[in-house]
Amino acid sequence: SDAAELKVLPSARLSFDYQPEDECNFWCSCLTSYFLKSCTSGSLAKVEAQKLDETTMASLQTYDITAGRVQHLFKKLDKDKNNLISVEELAEGLTALDLAVGLEDAGTLITRMKGRRHLTSSTEGIAVQEFDVLLTRLRQAELFTPTAGVFQFSSRHGRSECSVAIYDYSAQLCHRSNLQLGKDEAAKDAIGFFWGSRRHVSAGLSHDNNRWVHIDGTAGLDRLTLFRIAVKYHLHPLAIDDVIDNRTPTKIDRFGETQGDVEFTNTGNERFSEYYFISADILSLASSCTAQPPPRVRIKRSNVSIFVAMGGAQADTILTIHQDRPDKSSWLGLWRGDDIGSSNVDTDLWEMLSSDMEENPPRRMREHGVEYFLYEILDRIVEKMRPIAEAYAKRLGHMHQQPLYTYSQEWLDELDEVQIELVDLARSIKPMGQVVRRIIHDGLTTPMVKLYLEDIEDALELMLGDVSQLREMGKTLEEAHESFRDKRMNNTLFVLSIISAVFLPAQFFTGLYGMNFVASDGS
Repeated sequence: SDAAELKVLPSARLSFDYQPEDECNFWCSCLTSYFLKSCTSGSLAKVEAQKLDETTMASLQTYDITAGRVQHLFKKLDKDKNNLISVEELAEGLTALDLAVGLEDAGTLITRMKGRRHLTSSTEGIAVQEFDVLLTRLRQAELFTPTAGVFQFSSRHGRSECSVAIYDYSAQLCHRSNLQLGKDEAAKDAIGFFWGSRRHVSAGLSHDNNRWVHIDGTAGLDRLTLFRIAVKYHLHPLAIDDVIDNRTPTKIDRFGETQGDVEFTNTGNERFSEYYFISADILSLASSCTAQPPPRVRIKRSNVSIFVAMGGAQADTILTIHQDRPDKSSWLGLWRGDDIGSSNVDTDLWEMLSSDMEENPPRRMREHGVEYFLYEILDRIVEKMRPIAEAYAKRLGHMHQQPLYTYSQEWLDELDEVQIELVDLARSIKPMGQVVRRIIHDGLTTPMVKLYLEDIEDALELMLGDVSQLREMGKTLEEAHESFRDKRMNNTLFVLSIISAVFLPAQFFTGLYGMNFVASDGS
């Protein structure tokens, strides 16, 4: 009932008056000041610096600024239930969040938020949309001040290089921006991306463009950058922990403003109001498919985490995070005891997508929204899988054409492993079909995109049939060699039996006359 009282204020449309550098400096200065006051007053215990490579979102519950969490905090701070947070309520609430904010400081923050609104807004306090911006800025500032706040870290250790490519595209144009975040990042790039609006990052483009943000985490996922992205887009902690966990299977989750009482739009935040989170394994052929004779099949493994906004003001944004995932992260690696897969990550998929995105005249992916681009990603992941089944078919066919007596122990071991490899392959294909079906049945896509997704679903069903057929082929070879080995053993035993039968009479007489007989006289 309390949640139902939160309404969208007509005056809550926020503007973008502040430059990224100004925003970063203001909020980081505020956070540092509040933290020093908390330490001086003794209201905050000593904070130990954490290791970035060991930190997860589960251990940073304060960074949950999803819609439900923001509304919960707003209702908790709004003591008088007037749908506004006053100076006194804000000071008390932020102090409870380990930020010693006095009335004067709270007034400064509210004044700052008023500067982001039209002059017709209420002067009694800030509404839930403005509180959302305020809380987001404070949490982002905490990730830019290593020695202040309840989360402290070393800005020099535990960081990885993280390449970010931003594509703002439409049917008419495509603008690409490249950023190097993480280790040795340029402060200007980091501040511009995390503190600026889309207008600041891609100047000259209209707000009707779609946006694709691609993060290359194959050299190691920089967790501080990931946490900053989670705050920027208000991503759910469960999804972020799935990104961190290198064992997350292919899956799909849908997150959104389940309360349905407040629309967080036009707040200056690039909030994902309603979005899909998709974790997908990317399997590609590492061995040559044209070599003769066909070599042992080797597979490259990686993973992509996809956040695609399907509703709200940011329903034109898709975020992809590509990570390395070698065989040692799969059950197959545990079976083998070591990683014998290729150490090179296959980036062809993303290079081709990037090339096609910038191609002129534009391809169809630039003429439609991010839901069609999601189809393009899923379709190309499935296309990467198709040559794998063909390679297994060629390899098993080559084995079948060789005489059974030429099978080495290495081949026999390979046939045993092929069965497990095909099961592992099916474990990646089957969940992908479930992902596609979920998107189709949720009804958030256009009829055209739905038709394309159904084509992917058909291709996945065909691939599962191919894998099943390949397993039968492998079993047939194993059974044929086992039958050949049993027959050869039976033939050997038959020959030995004949030889034994031939020499049996001689053995009898030899044994008989070789015995010692004693006469009656003792001789």
